Amino acid sequence: MSWRAPLSALLGLLLAGCGVTAEDCDPSAVHNLLRAGACQASGLYQARQARLQAAVEARAAEQQQAQAELQRQEAEAARLATERELQEQRLATIEGEVAGMQDVLTTARGERARHQAAVNALRRRSTALKRKAAGARPDDQAIRAEIETLSREVEERRKAIAGILGGMAY
Repeated sequence: MSWRAPLSALLGLLLAGCGVTAEDCDPSAVHNLLRAGACQASGLYQARQARLQAAVEARAAEQQQAQAELQRQEAEAARLATERELQEQRLATIEGEVAGMQDVLTTARGERARHQAAVNALRRRSTALKRKAAGARPDDQAIRAEIETLSREVEERRKAIAGILGGMAY
């Protein structure tokens, strides 16, 4: 054992003088017995292995970080897809409500037009009866009663139209 230490030191000096580096100490590429011994004795082989191991570990850490980022992005994409689906459902609901409101509005406009036509007809009839009543005798109660009935009917139609217009205000 005593002869190995001086031999290792001698090999180390020889290699240091020849400029041998850790990259030169690839066991698959070193076919020289002296160089292989010097690489082993000087620790260059172990240094090369340590450097390669560190590079592998760094790559593994990068891979783990990339995988974690990919998972985060996939989770975000899934969340956004769910949010989009909810928004599309809300939009479909709102569009349905708008269509329903348009139907109600169309119906209310039709009712308003029908009531307005009835009011106009009652006004014409009321005007005709007022003319007739103006020429009638003061004791002609039947005509006056018909005028009062028509006036009440006109007022009821006005209230109905006002109710429809009030309902359309929202």
